[in-house]
Amino acid sequence: MADFVAPQILKNKYKLVGLIGGGTFGQVMLYELNQEYYAVKFFIRERSSQDYTYEKVMMKKLLKIKKRNNPQDQSCQIPELIDDGMIESNYRNKGTVQFLIMQYIEYSTYEYLSSYPDKEKDLFVEMVIQLREFHKLGYIHKDIKPDNFRVNREGKVFFIDFGTTNKFNPNLTATKEGRINIESSFTASKFVNAGAYAMQIDELISVLYSMILIKEPSGIEWENNGFYVQLDQEQKTAIIDAKNNFDLSRFRQKICQKAGQLIKKLENIRENDIDIQHSINPDYDQVINEIKQVYSKIPIENRQQYQQRQQLPEFQNLELQEINRGRERDGFFAALGRFFRIILGM
Repeated sequence: MADFVAPQILKNKYKLVGLIGGGTFGQVMLYELNQEYYAVKFFIRERSSQDYTYEKVMMKKLLKIKKRNNPQDQSCQIPELIDDGMIESNYRNKGTVQFLIMQYIEYSTYEYLSSYPDKEKDLFVEMVIQLREFHKLGYIHKDIKPDNFRVNREGKVFFIDFGTTNKFNPNLTATKEGRINIESSFTASKFVNAGAYAMQIDELISVLYSMILIKEPSGIEWENNGFYVQLDQEQKTAIIDAKNNFDLSRFRQKICQKAGQLIKKLENIRENDIDIQHSINPDYDQVINEIKQVYSKIPIENRQQYQQRQQLPEFQNLELQEINRGRERDGFFAALGRFFRIILGM
């Protein structure tokens, strides 16, 4: 992936700004047009044509369902699909690389909390709300992890990366899928790690694991064991064993202790849910309320732990950080201008 070079000019009008990030399927770059910014995902792995087609079709389906259900309802946040296309490229002798142009969502979860540490409760609550609203569309995301949440400057949380998303089929809940993304195996429920068909309760567990990874990743044993390149059966078994023996005493942060308790509670429900109704319709609101209760009892920690995250490569794009700060300043001055126009009766 390091050898891929994104074009400076895309579709004769979009100008390259910098790298946003990369994942299993490709590389995401930031482009600018008329002072508006766009996220462009280039599909560069070996079977990228299928990846591109699948994600493009899936995004269109989800956006169509969302708008059909209620065009005014903004509860479920999915980035708009702006355009798509193909460029010539010699990367891995592919000849061409396909891409999607999407609405740019400014912050990763880590970046957002680094800038707004006092919004931690709001972020975690909104992650659960977004999962609930996404499930109402009738789909399972199947790749829930911190990197697949983005936050805009208004604090709205978006799901991204729909390359593994599927329509939920309750008739398949007794089957074994046997497939899971390596990166999301760290946040998957132990049932999905073992090959079970992912249900809504599994993804709620994944959101809770994601919260822990954002807040106190050192407390997650399997996050720090180096299983990043390829998971063999022995490593998969080790992760499942670690989740079976999840030690909450490893966590210093109250919210991580609570998330761990909720994970254990949800695992127990799933394990004993014979008719699977509680697994298909988990109690999102109870989880939300328990998260809120934690923050009603403890002060918000300072931003130091999040600033440490800025030492990671994903935070080294200073130009991207400055763009986000500039967009915040522009929004502030625009609001200030509206205020004075109202006061002056203009």
